[in-house]
Amino acid sequence: MPPGARSAILLVDQFGEVGGGQTVYLQVAQTLLGAGLRVEAALPVGGSLEHAIRSRFGGALPCHGIPEARLRPGQKTLRDAVDLARYSAQVAAPLRHLASRFDVVYVNGARLFPLCLAVSSAVPARFVYHVHLDYPRTGKLLIGALLRHPRTDAVLVNSRFVLDRLQGALGRLCAAGKLRLLENALSEPLSRAPFVDRWRGPGNARLKVVLIGRIVREKGQDIGVHLAAKFPMMEFHFLGAPDFGDPGFARRLKALAGGNVVFHGRVDDVAGEIGRIGAHVNLVPSRWAEPFGLSAIEGMACSCLTVTSGRGGLGDISAQTGAWVAHDAREWEQALERIQRSSAASMASEARRQHGRTTSRYSSERFDRDLLRILGGREAAGTMRALTQC
Repeated sequence: MPPGARSAILLVDQFGEVGGGQTVYLQVAQTLLGAGLRVEAALPVGGSLEHAIRSRFGGALPCHGIPEARLRPGQKTLRDAVDLARYSAQVAAPLRHLASRFDVVYVNGARLFPLCLAVSSAVPARFVYHVHLDYPRTGKLLIGALLRHPRTDAVLVNSRFVLDRLQGALGRLCAAGKLRLLENALSEPLSRAPFVDRWRGPGNARLKVVLIGRIVREKGQDIGVHLAAKFPMMEFHFLGAPDFGDPGFARRLKALAGGNVVFHGRVDDVAGEIGRIGAHVNLVPSRWAEPFGLSAIEGMACSCLTVTSGRGGLGDISAQTGAWVAHDAREWEQALERIQRSSAASMASEARRQHGRTTSRYSSERFDRDLLRILGGREAAGTMRALTQC
């Protein structure tokens, strides 16, 4: 790169709709643009992700369309592997042509990993891969191949839980220093959100509970419906769209739900909706080992007292923030019983403590600093130091 030139970074995403990984993708884009770097995006266009990019960044983040790798939901089969190979062969040439114009290619989503592993052998760019899940053995072996490739600059993982699982599976392949922890963080507005005490004052006699996230079996929202039946004097609000792979699960929950349950569907502004509801409590009853647990830190940043299942990355979040942990149905009931019988002042104090620890530990400023150190090199890190000293 010529002296004085700015790094050019291409951000590639596997999906056209906004989910947890795409929320991080948008945060990466905002960080890099804020540091004055040249950034462009490649993604399946026409969906909510492109809309979010154009709404947030306008013309500052040009978008290039790529096809989406469409695989069946659930456990992947040999047929899925064949479909992914066909997709990679179809997209390799246009992506190689596009990537050749950039110094760094950031890859968000494992469906793109085989494709970009091949492309990285044909272009001079450095490649950075972002891992958001604890993949099964085959996925971990693919990540091992990424770590061995000379064009791979870094493989980012979103939580200590995922990092430990990869290091345990890959052993010496992690020794080159390319496997890097970049913990997820709050958005900039949520990082700066002041604590709001909703526990005292008129109209707060009826406790309001939220469950955030796509309605899917692994997230355990049926536990919320069960608790709503046990605690009829509380309101339960579900903020999330039905699972596109199993919409019947949401229909069954709605059929079982009582009058104190509200399904809001997809919610783009979670913080705003929590404020409108006036929520006191955030439940994260995931049954699977969450790679991170964004809904937990978002709820605490929104001033909700938060209870998690402690599974996967939720265990580390709970330890760092003081979020309560409930391991089984009885403990979930005990947590709500404790909230119900406690004074408003003590619950407000508990929620305030969680809020302070969360906004400190998972701030967007920390994410920006760590990302720029990895992705932007000295130039971007120096820019960030100058910005934070102003």
